[in-house]
Amino acid sequence: MDKIKELRDKIDKIDEQIFRLFDERFKITAEVGRYKKDKGIEVTHSNREADILSKIGKFEFNEEIKELYCILFEISKRQQR
Repeated sequence: MDKIKELRDKIDKIDEQIFRLFDERFKITAEVGRYKKDKGIEVTHSNREADILSKIGKFEFNEEIKELYCILFEISKRQQR
């Protein structure tokens, strides 16, 4: 049981970092959304998404990360609208 607690503690610490980073990212995407609205720029920018996804290939769990990022893109676009 000590091993599982140790592993879960590690996950909890990583999750806390992820939560902070997501929060920071969404603050910036909200700012991007305001900028796009002010400038009349389309919300969706497929080239930008493709550029981001192209950086994921080097990671061991790249398919899972890609899946998460596709969800993140959808949330960000919804937020910008």
